[in-house]
Amino acid sequence: TIANQTRLPRNLVEAYQVAYLSAFPEISLYHEHTIRELQTNKRLTTLLHRVRHFLGRTFDEATWREAIAYLPQSLVCDVLNLGLLSLWSADIVHILAKVHDAAKMQYPESQENTILPIVLSHLAVPLSATSPSGTTRTIIIPNSVEVGWNWGKYSESNPDGLRKWTAG
Repeated sequence: TIANQTRLPRNLVEAYQVAYLSAFPEISLYHEHTIRELQTNKRLTTLLHRVRHFLGRTFDEATWREAIAYLPQSLVCDVLNLGLLSLWSADIVHILAKVHDAAKMQYPESQENTILPIVLSHLAVPLSATSPSGTTRTIIIPNSVEVGWNWGKYSESNPDGLRKWTAG
């Protein structure tokens, strides 16, 4: 699929995938676990307990790809929603829009260095997972902030566009 979509030679893509999955064996374990869970239960449950039922054939590779993508994509969306709800309750910014894994907001520019660390703290939602052996691990999905006077990316032709914010 990657070779077809990128029009790269198939052997190059296959060599890359072998090298990548060798460097990060946990990815293959995640894929295998997700497919096994899908085939056993026809549903997946995220760390925030959102359940999705899959109606497609559980031995179809298209259903596998859908299932493998579902857990991380759903989790990022749900974590952002929880963070935005917390931020909205704090009433320190005006939330203008949510776009997939990002949010647009406005605030007084003179308070940027005070407000943005608070924004980041509200968006840092802890997630806990317990392994089959009983080990519990808590993580926070990393986030960042971009600032600008319009929603386009910063460039020479758009000097007021969004660029990464660093404290101070």
